[in-house]
Amino acid sequence: MSAAAEIFRVIPSRPPPVATEGVLPWVRRNLFADWRNTLGTLIVLALFVGVGFFYVEPANWHPFAPNGWAGIHQGAAIVFFAFIGFDDMVNMVEEVKNPLKVMPRAILVALAITAGLYALVSLATVRAVPREVLAVSDRPLALVWEAGTGTSSSFLSAIAVAAALNGILAQIVMASRVLFGLGNGIFSPAINAW
Repeated sequence: MSAAAEIFRVIPSRPPPVATEGVLPWVRRNLFADWRNTLGTLIVLALFVGVGFFYVEPANWHPFAPNGWAGIHQGAAIVFFAFIGFDDMVNMVEEVKNPLKVMPRAILVALAITAGLYALVSLATVRAVPREVLAVSDRPLALVWEAGTGTSSSFLSAIAVAAALNGILAQIVMASRVLFGLGNGIFSPAINAW
């Protein structure tokens, strides 16, 4: 038996309970923080939609689609990349009681909510600020807030950081599940077979 095979032979196929005992409270804390940050982001997006639809000039919607269907398709192609990451939900399948029933529904509901939010924020943004101004701006949502409320949008920096941390936190939880799955299933028997 080679030296590498001897090293891998002594690695247990499952981690001992002591090694994983303290992990569950941290996973719960991360998921709670993720939920709290997501809820905060949803509240802020709802504020933007309210500002865009109720406090601003609706004449900015005319013409509604100045570039026609070609412009709508180009925008959809760009927004497509914002939907990358929903496949990470599948990594948490072992945490679900009835995964064959729950996970497809959860993914579809999350996709529908996200698509609806994108559409509402986009419509509110275009309604609030003329598209010519949005085209040259590097801070379109700040323009919406300032145009709709007449107040400063400096608080958006903190919200952007919180949203970024939310994404990072979700990726950390997902990455740990991927590593656990790799160690628990696919590679573990092959390594122990050496």
